[in-house]
Amino acid sequence: MATEYGVFNDEGLVEDHLWSLGEAEAAAAQHRAQGDEFAEAREICPDHEGQPKDGCEACEDEESSDEQGDEDEDSWHIAA
Repeated sequence: MATEYGVFNDEGLVEDHLWSLGEAEAAAAQHRAQGDEFAEAREICPDHEGQPKDGCEACEDEESSDEQGDEDEDSWHIAA
């Protein structure tokens, strides 16, 4: 699977389907030149469309749910 990059700003993904970091950085520079001061190139999460790989909210939610599930599994023991 190829790594996909995108341009993100403070509102989320603004451009995708970029297949190299250089291409994404050039696109982000264009967005900044057009006044989007928050535009930056980032790798897109391979599991959650429209999310950056680092800091993917959906992955964090899944990890949090998994951890909560682990706590629930540990709490089933019945005191004798």
